[in-house]
Amino acid sequence: MTWSIRWKVTLGTLVAVACGLLIAGVMTVQSLEHRHLSQFGDALEAKTKLVEYGFQPLFHPPSTHPTPSALQETARDLGNRASARVTLVAADGTVLADSTARDADVPAIENDKSRPEIQQALSTGHGEDIRPSHTTGERTMYRAVLLHQPQNAAPIAVRVGLPMVIADREISELKQRLFLALGVAFLVALMLSVWLAHSITRPLSDIASAARQLSSGHQTIPIRTTAQDEVGILATTLNDMASQLHAKIDELSEDRAQLLAVLTSMVEGVMVLDYRGHVLQINPALERMFGISRVEARGRPCAELFRHQQLNDLVTTILRSPAPYEDEIVLPLTGRCLQIEASPAGGERESEACIVLVFHDITELRRLEKIRKDFVANVSHELRTPLTSIKGYVEALLDGAKGVRLPMLSGSDRSPSAQQLATRFDRSLGGEQSV
Repeated sequence: MTWSIRWKVTLGTLVAVACGLLIAGVMTVQSLEHRHLSQFGDALEAKTKLVEYGFQPLFHPPSTHPTPSALQETARDLGNRASARVTLVAADGTVLADSTARDADVPAIENDKSRPEIQQALSTGHGEDIRPSHTTGERTMYRAVLLHQPQNAAPIAVRVGLPMVIADREISELKQRLFLALGVAFLVALMLSVWLAHSITRPLSDIASAARQLSSGHQTIPIRTTAQDEVGILATTLNDMASQLHAKIDELSEDRAQLLAVLTSMVEGVMVLDYRGHVLQINPALERMFGISRVEARGRPCAELFRHQQLNDLVTTILRSPAPYEDEIVLPLTGRCLQIEASPAGGERESEACIVLVFHDITELRRLEKIRKDFVANVSHELRTPLTSIKGYVEALLDGAKGVRLPMLSGSDRSPSAQQLATRFDRSLGGEQSV
């Protein structure tokens, strides 16, 4: 499943906000709990001092050995005043008095020597612990201190237990309010992230749509955006690029149409090869000359398509040393005579024109030239024969054939007309033959 960038931005923002709110909530709850515990501990410490101060008269002269009933009554009275549980514990862990127990039940109370706050108080003078009470089951904070007594007296610990029901209730209420505030903040962040993602990704969606239209060759609609940031710069750049690209495409299409029109209307055959000797383009005239189709010829090697050794040698030569070449070939099947003009085009990659060959059909020209040569040869034969005879008769008469003498003509004036006529005729025939 592929998610759009809008959902990616939205979810990424929500995850970041949720993590931030969660961390802030946890730290706030911990801070509130620590603050409440600190305040609760200060209140318990103050009550413990007051309780310890209330027990001191029972262990100082003149009454240094109070009775259990006096200790129980004092513990119950101090517990009521402090709104806490007050316990008096001997050094061996025996409970001497408990404000929440009846007088008859005090000896049966479990030994408290293993309690952490009692151990700390016996070793350091004071101790503190938080745990559920075995008697009430409520979460309770205990604080124990050693009772100030005369020297050489056995140490006695005064422990005050304060239920944390009210503190826990307040912390729970604070947590609920905090979580409610965090939930509202998350909803606000959700709406803001959706709006932010929409404002960021909408121009990007328009840009992606325009890019798809541009890649498919369709006319793109200009991207409208009022943003002045990187997205706006990208949209403006893409609009300019699309306009320039369409102008170039129109220009190239026009040039291509003109080139195809010229190639189609040409009487001469045209073939374009790449640097490998593969056919890129041929025109209809060449199709008629060789009896092949354009679809069949494109992309195939010239040596495979035209099995003509002289033509293939010409192509190989110009591929090795790019330079203009001319040659004539005769097609074996049709007997057509073609004059080839090969010119390098400079292409060095695939689908780039490297050689352009133009084929001129000079079959008719060569046929007319042969007729002319035959005509000249016949005329020469037909005219030279009588001229030679006339020239011989004239020379014979001038030399006095059959006893006839011509004294009026000197040797330099003999047969000038016949000689000049023969010379002019030879020059005319020579000029015709050179043509």
